[in-house]
Amino acid sequence: MYSTRNKKCIIRLAKKDFKKNKIRNVIAVLAMILTTVLFATLITTSIGAFETVQLTMQKQKGSKADADIRYMTKEQFEKLTRDERIESAGLRRPIGFLSNAKTHNIELDYMNSTEQELTFSVPTSGRAPEKENEVATTDKALESLGIEPKVGAEVEIEFQLRDQTYKYEMMVSGVWEASNSQASYMLVSDEFMQKNEEIFPYTFDKDREYVGTYFSDVVLKNKSTLEKQLEDIVLSLGGNSEDTDAENYVAFAANQVTNPTVNSPILLSGLVFVFLFMFAGYLLIFNIFEISVLQDVQKYGLLKTIGTTQKQIKFLVRIQTLWLILIALPIGLLLGYLLGKTILPFALEIFTSGYSNVSVVVSPNAVIFIGAALFSVFTVLLSIRKPIRIVARISPIEALRYCEEKKEHSKVKHTKKVSMWRLALSNVMRNKKRSAFIIISMTLCCLLLNSTITIVESIDINKTVRNQCSTDIVIANGNTFNNVKGYTQHTDKLDENIIGFIKEQFPTKDEGVIYKNTLDDRNITIDYGVQCNSSDIIEENGKRVLLSDRGYIPLGFDDYPISNVYGCNENVFQRCDFFKIADDLSVTELYKKLEEGNYVVEAVRRNQGEDSIAATDFQCKIGDKIQIHRDGNVERELEVIAQMSVISTEYEVPNVTTGVANVGGDAPLFYISENVFKEIYENPSLMSFSFNVDENELLSTTEQIETLVEQSEGKLGCSSIVMLKDSMNGLKNTVYIIGGFISVILGLAGFINFVNLMITNIINRKREYAIMQSIGMTTKQLISMIVNEGLIYALSSSVLGILLSILLGTTLIKIICGAIWFTTYKLFVWPAIIVSLLTIVLSEVIPRIIFKAFNKESIVEKIRKDA
Repeated sequence: MYSTRNKKCIIRLAKKDFKKNKIRNVIAVLAMILTTVLFATLITTSIGAFETVQLTMQKQKGSKADADIRYMTKEQFEKLTRDERIESAGLRRPIGFLSNAKTHNIELDYMNSTEQELTFSVPTSGRAPEKENEVATTDKALESLGIEPKVGAEVEIEFQLRDQTYKYEMMVSGVWEASNSQASYMLVSDEFMQKNEEIFPYTFDKDREYVGTYFSDVVLKNKSTLEKQLEDIVLSLGGNSEDTDAENYVAFAANQVTNPTVNSPILLSGLVFVFLFMFAGYLLIFNIFEISVLQDVQKYGLLKTIGTTQKQIKFLVRIQTLWLILIALPIGLLLGYLLGKTILPFALEIFTSGYSNVSVVVSPNAVIFIGAALFSVFTVLLSIRKPIRIVARISPIEALRYCEEKKEHSKVKHTKKVSMWRLALSNVMRNKKRSAFIIISMTLCCLLLNSTITIVESIDINKTVRNQCSTDIVIANGNTFNNVKGYTQHTDKLDENIIGFIKEQFPTKDEGVIYKNTLDDRNITIDYGVQCNSSDIIEENGKRVLLSDRGYIPLGFDDYPISNVYGCNENVFQRCDFFKIADDLSVTELYKKLEEGNYVVEAVRRNQGEDSIAATDFQCKIGDKIQIHRDGNVERELEVIAQMSVISTEYEVPNVTTGVANVGGDAPLFYISENVFKEIYENPSLMSFSFNVDENELLSTTEQIETLVEQSEGKLGCSSIVMLKDSMNGLKNTVYIIGGFISVILGLAGFINFVNLMITNIINRKREYAIMQSIGMTTKQLISMIVNEGLIYALSSSVLGILLSILLGTTLIKIICGAIWFTTYKLFVWPAIIVSLLTIVLSEVIPRIIFKAFNKESIVEKIRKDA
């Protein structure tokens, strides 16, 4: 046999074949579009969610750099800018916080243009300051100073340095929108720094005064081993990053927001979806091409008889596949990107519940299109491998004799009554593997939708809310609700006047008042028996920290733990869960004991979803004595009288643990009475005020409190069970939308598979149908047989879908719900039943429509055509 090696001839033949198979092309393009849409949507949503959360956290942190280096001299900064490892380095020279700001923390600094870009401090109105009397800042900063935020406004700034107060009359040259409700930068010009250089001398090596030092946010060329690189860079500058007392101390901190660690559960979830989409796409495209090539197998056999090689046959199929991919990819990528942008705001409900000022970011990232295209092309190439191998290896004789029928050994068959159901079943069983693929592709939608609804309906909103908030409404300072800052300083306290105002305006009951210590109270420490070896104490951000077997414990000025100490009224204790109370006292009797000033209650934080706590969770025992130290001297001794567990309402606020972690770390939580707390702490700071209202007043009260918070310019923050319920309902809707979307796509894939099979069967078996009709089968019987074939597929997928939904629901879904603290497992089967009924109805209707559309010739024409 001589092989032809005319590539142009093969391409011309492929073009004619391509134009002939219009139905195949349309269905294949739809299948590829669906597959590409799945991948593009997944990647768009994933990248968009990551970029949005990252940008939000970067804005709250105030930097998008890889790291920042602090306390440098001018010479060290200049050397830093010449370092080959640095891609770009900004310059920030801190001056101090304005003392005339009312409700907003305003830090006065000089920044060069690089630093402005890296810290989101570029004016969107006006420009950066250039003259000595010019400043640029945020809208909230100007509002806090009582100035209308506009370019050209005059503003007085006041700050203190080394016990001296400085005042300047300045003009606003630029304004940008504040990304943090608690703090903003105000920028001065280089000319201002030069004209006032005498008040900014470098004295950090002597008195640790920041003014006069050089800070730099840096972007590194190599993002790996950040900590090691930064350590080497500081050493090359002549700095010491380990000894905080060294004269040449230079600190650095890697930005974990810009360079996050890989989240294994999220990565695993993404891989599961990728596998699911590839499997769905494979089933769809494989079936289409297998049916197509087997339909044309005799044509390929004829081509082989005239010398066409296996390689040329493969090229013939592959070039057509390439044309189909080129048509489908742009459409699928565009639709997937647009769908991803649409779904992203809902998906963000899952990831951004703890962040404020979230702005959706979906840039047309090349990764989206390249990644989706690669996954789609890989799936297509994987799907067509076997169909190509079939037609390439089949011999010309086998191809000409090929007829799709059951390949079984001869068996003695008994005469049975012929029925349309038996004929339909026989036709379905001709190619068991293909039938199995069709049934599986039709089952995926049913299985995923039922699993989605089971998970969503297992979300227990009431359980979730009461694990986060023990009262209807909680009010605190805006900083306390900021998961970057938290309740850490006296400036984060809640104005006590607000309690009287709220009591007058709203029908409150069960009011809870909680005072708490801060980092400003480091002169008061707690000796509860922890061993403080000097070798276990480290310096971190100007604080001394003990690394014990219990974890991270911040220390006070006398090297004893600061701990988290709370002063509460009786209502707060009434809503806590007590593990043990000495002498079996009631809570009321316990509080009277606390008021004596000789007793304390130890508490542990109950993690979300935990039903119980153990005695080993506590660091003290009932009857243990703890000592209160003030300025290194023992002031009083308290006896541990009870142990209890608390949720976020009692140790900070819902969804925030920043303050409790920074102030006391892993030291015990100690609770005393409100009055005793005020005796111990000279400047008692109110952390929060919580209360209940009547159910019919809850919604209106929450709305009014939210309005009050908005008008407070960051001075107030609040949380309520209404807000938490809304958040959880948003989460449920998000899972519904994402799960429903994927289910619909998989359903469409199964539907296209089914339609393609029905069309192909009717077209390929026209002669067979005509012969049946010529020996007496009526058109009604023929339609009944074809409809029964569709019903067999539908019934099989329905039974399989319901059984697998029950099996998956009672195993994997139950395990998933058990691992998620805010769910209470409930098994649902009705979604699978509804999808199954819809599938059965469509399988009854679709074959009738297809038969009428593709079976218009007479019996004689059909027999002659294929004879």
